[in-house]
Amino acid sequence: MTLVAQLTDVHLLDRPVPGRSAISSRVAFLSSYRPLSAEKRVARLREALADARRAKPDRLVLTGDLTEDASPEQWAIVGELLHESGIDPSIVSLVPGNHDAYRGKNAIDEAFA
Repeated sequence: MTLVAQLTDVHLLDRPVPGRSAISSRVAFLSSYRPLSAEKRVARLREALADARRAKPDRLVLTGDLTEDASPEQWAIVGELLHESGIDPSIVSLVPGNHDAYRGKNAIDEAFA
């Protein structure tokens, strides 16, 4: 039997930068009715990845929307958390969603190039 772990719709946000709002009006609109805490979203994904690692899946699938609006910073956080998780990259599949394509259909490829 193959064990698959799936995480979906994490909608990561840019981390706040002192002196600059990380939340644009576009992101505020896209995030309607959801809390806009970048660090809480990072913490939830970090915890979910730790749970997935403990389950020792044969395949980990992260399905969109991984980012809120596909900014390079949001993709960097996805990469950082996957690396930090210690999960073997060869078992990870990323399936982008519509939010992950807001900066073009190749945003994920450009971010991980």
